[in-house]
Amino acid sequence: MDKIEKIFVLMFSPEKIVHYSAKAIGIILSLAVIYIFYKLVQFGIERAVRTRLHDGRFSMVASLVKSALRYVVFFIMLITVLQQLGLNITALLASAGILGLAISFGAQNLVRDIIS
Repeated sequence: MDKIEKIFVLMFSPEKIVHYSAKAIGIILSLAVIYIFYKLVQFGIERAVRTRLHDGRFSMVASLVKSALRYVVFFIMLITVLQQLGLNITALLASAGILGLAISFGAQNLVRDIIS
């Protein structure tokens, strides 16, 4: 029982509570800023689609961009949370770079068709 009590005192000491609270507030603020930025960009895309609604290709590209934006924002949020929790994100970023390169090579023909 004595060991459990020591662990409890160490985990919930005032210093630890302040430390974890500061991390939680930092994470919440970071996620809020990223979400607001996401909504602003999404609003800009929707506005551009409304002004060019007659072009079918443009609406397809806008849909593609919105979908890609959603994944990018989710990834940025994940990276932000992991970094603020103190985890090393270098390997994750390197993997994301390689994955992005593979996707860009795969989407090369799609972009070529859209441009021409």
